Amino acid sequence: TAAAAAVAAHSPRVKTASAASTPASAKSKARANNTDANAAAATPSPRKEKGRGKPREDGSNPVPHDSPHQQQQQHATPRGRGRGRGGSASASHVSTPRDEHASSSSPSSAAARRGRSARGRGAATPNRDRRGGGDHGDRGGDRGGEGHSSSSFEPYWDREAVSAGLKRNELLRGKIRISKNDFEEAFVKGGDQFPRDVKIPSLVLRNRALEGDIVVVALDPQSEWLVLEKDAANEGHKASELCPDHCPPRVVFRDVPMANAMAGVLYVLHHAVPRKDIRITSRNVKTGKCSVTVRLSDEEEVEALVAKSPVRVNGHEVQVERVDEPVLHVGVVPPSCVQPTGKVVYIEEQINPRVFAGTLRPLSGFDPLIGEGETKDDAKGDVLFVPRDSRVPRLLIKASTTPEAFLRNPKWAEDQLLVARIASWDESSLRPTGVMVKEVGVAGDIENETEAILIENGVDTDDFTEEELACLPKVPESGWVISDEELAKRRDFRKDCVFSIDPPTARDLDDALSCALLPNGNMLVGVHIADVSHFLQPGTALDQLAQRRATTTYLVQRCYPMLPRLLCEDLCSLEENQDRLSFSVVWTMEPSGKIIDEWMGKSVIRSCARLAYQHCQAVIENPDLDWAAAKHPTIYGGYTETDVKAAITRLQSLAVNMRAQRFAGGALRLDKPKAGFTLGEDGLPTAVFHYELKDSNRLVEEFMLLANMATARAIYNHFSDCALLRCHPPPLENKMVELKSQCEDVGIDIDISSSVKLQESLLKFAQEHTKDEFQALQALVSMPMQMATYFSTGGGRDIESFRHYALSVPYYTHFTSPIRRYADVIVHRLLDCALSNTPTTYVHEQVQRIADRCNDRKSAAKAAQEASAFLYTCAFIKKGFAQRTKALVYNVMDASIDVLVPQLALDLRVRLDKCGAKDHHYDLFSKSLILDWPATEETKKGASLRQTIGLFSEVSVALHVVKGPLKSEIEAEILRPE
Repeated sequence: TAAAAAVAAHSPRVKTASAASTPASAKSKARANNTDANAAAATPSPRKEKGRGKPREDGSNPVPHDSPHQQQQQHATPRGRGRGRGGSASASHVSTPRDEHASSSSPSSAAARRGRSARGRGAATPNRDRRGGGDHGDRGGDRGGEGHSSSSFEPYWDREAVSAGLKRNELLRGKIRISKNDFEEAFVKGGDQFPRDVKIPSLVLRNRALEGDIVVVALDPQSEWLVLEKDAANEGHKASELCPDHCPPRVVFRDVPMANAMAGVLYVLHHAVPRKDIRITSRNVKTGKCSVTVRLSDEEEVEALVAKSPVRVNGHEVQVERVDEPVLHVGVVPPSCVQPTGKVVYIEEQINPRVFAGTLRPLSGFDPLIGEGETKDDAKGDVLFVPRDSRVPRLLIKASTTPEAFLRNPKWAEDQLLVARIASWDESSLRPTGVMVKEVGVAGDIENETEAILIENGVDTDDFTEEELACLPKVPESGWVISDEELAKRRDFRKDCVFSIDPPTARDLDDALSCALLPNGNMLVGVHIADVSHFLQPGTALDQLAQRRATTTYLVQRCYPMLPRLLCEDLCSLEENQDRLSFSVVWTMEPSGKIIDEWMGKSVIRSCARLAYQHCQAVIENPDLDWAAAKHPTIYGGYTETDVKAAITRLQSLAVNMRAQRFAGGALRLDKPKAGFTLGEDGLPTAVFHYELKDSNRLVEEFMLLANMATARAIYNHFSDCALLRCHPPPLENKMVELKSQCEDVGIDIDISSSVKLQESLLKFAQEHTKDEFQALQALVSMPMQMATYFSTGGGRDIESFRHYALSVPYYTHFTSPIRRYADVIVHRLLDCALSNTPTTYVHEQVQRIADRCNDRKSAAKAAQEASAFLYTCAFIKKGFAQRTKALVYNVMDASIDVLVPQLALDLRVRLDKCGAKDHHYDLFSKSLILDWPATEETKKGASLRQTIGLFSEVSVALHVVKGPLKSEIEAEILRPE
């Protein structure tokens, strides 16, 4: 704090996120020092509690191995208040897309400064509860009144100015993420330009953007960026070392070809420049050009260069401009110590559907009562709609459009779920204008809550239209038959021993396996995937709908398919003893798993058996199993149980070898515990069970991963400018350092130098600790992980960014589940063109839009899945779940702990101010919490108990479902040890 004050005294232009920088409340100071959108575990001692956002999704949710079968489970892991992740990993230097942040591309410099109040820049704000739950006092910032505020938003820049700014790399484009813990704060990824996310520090500066929207951000001058003291200490620097240069003489060379850019600039200067005084300050990989900023000896040299502009650099004319902005001294400031800030100047695409579930409340002084003989049309004024999503401001709605029951008695809405949408949001009001959509029903009811979950996540639940269904072939009563013409185009596997292995409740069977022993001892292994693209033709009404939905959404009690059931469960489902069109990848493999040969192409199969995972597992555990006695499925096609058991045994042997080779090559696996529910006749949960990954699951996964990697290579080799791949970035570097420090505090050695070393550390821990402790460690390691995303390989993207960190492979995609993922359909189409050596109609921009849509809908489907599981967990607890249950601690702070409840696969935050201990304190030496419990009737008079809680401690908790103002939450209370 003292160091930060010294910095501020040295140069008031530097914004320092510290207690000394603003005379704010403790809560405001903590917010100012927050570094990411969803900061998780903190490392200072004692560790201060931070808010917890929702966990990330990868396909790899927190399970970054990206298992192709993980989404087939129709039950999600229940979540409490999860943790999130922040920005990208640290870089070796601070780079900025421009040096003139108040450039001529701005519509007006006055407008650019509008709305920049103290609270818009991390200064003090009145104390308010900014954690989740949807009710934030006068959320939305217009505390001066219940209606429109005198505060206003800045007008959006025009498209021409935005395009020009993006072209010059003066603006940043990205998806906005709003903190669930502080609705004022939002973040946009800095990409390759910045080591941290760009922070949008207030509602005003967010400029009407909502969660998930694609926005354009104008960066503040570097002198206004936040200096983060905590991270300066982590980097070995004190805040007092962070000093800005005072407007040194500098010029910027714009649009310089990247090749030998700095050498070309030095040639123009005709003299040497110290390395620290010349740097590339922005790059545009699409155009292959960059900006080079140079610090010169005096102003005369600056004026001479600017007068000569444009000059020729490496044979190209480039503009030379003066730089008047002060900048932080790059040689002193570690990049991870600086958080860029900015404001939204344009919303490029409204991804957020702007439809919300919530409730109604009257405005202050509003008399909602309507008299005898009056109808709701006689009601005057506005009322508030309060969304359940804490990131959304309250909406103003005309009273006359609200339910009459609310107008006669406002308390009616207290237990009602309603739906409203944003109709408009102009510059003059911090609150949008909304309209009522529907009344859902009483809050707390399973079906009503489920409908709200679907609405909040934008899940399309409409029936398929006649136009969409007309895109499918007519199926006679005798069943659909493959034409001879189509058969002639395909490789025929109908006489091979092909079988499917799926969850017992699966209805859409989109993959099957085969494994034949060759005379020389090698094996012919096939992965056969339903050929959805044969029926789903590009550009049709059904294809357009599938692209919008992008994925099947699985809830606890039902699923909402991406495609019609005729396609999912009949035409494409690889049912046993039925001819089905498929897309196959076939390898000739040695028993060690080494691939000798590979073939890909369109095919036709006839599955001889429909196996569930437990059938396959029984064979793995007992190859001599009596098939008939075990009541295993019927086998068709002239094959016997001996044939199927032999194929399973061979596949298992190959899978074990392949898996060992993958992990030796750096693959990482983090498994999340998953819980499912047994439902009674009333639709409520009667029991909870755990999904356990066994060898049969790993067998299928291994070959699906292999097929996905093979198709990724194939489509990229043929269509390097528009292949749809899936990348998994490395974990956040600063969070991994915190993780290592946290584990070292309790004597656990975690090597974070690479994915292979991290996996080795996890396996060693698993061998020395209990299963529950290992799950707790995996929960902790998952926190720094970033989500995997789809992307197009075009646009000049760096090939290193293609890598999948958890799988440790250069190329990866999704090919194996086209029935439930639209990304797989695109991969099938690209692969078909590649194999037939025909051009594709897809281009980079189109594929990237599809990738973005798939990413958005995958995240939404996962959020809906988790919310559904949480809803059923609440119902199960309310029905009488044990009042005392075991929990494992995986994060310790000064006044709370994060725990994993293995029985429910649930993670929660436990606050110690609600427990029965008479005192508690944080021990700096042991990095643990000390609780002093009072004596009980069973103990001697005056006897008390001291409990020490550290990382991976086992504690007892009681779970309670607490009905909040908008929705229920699960609270955990730590209990006195027995």
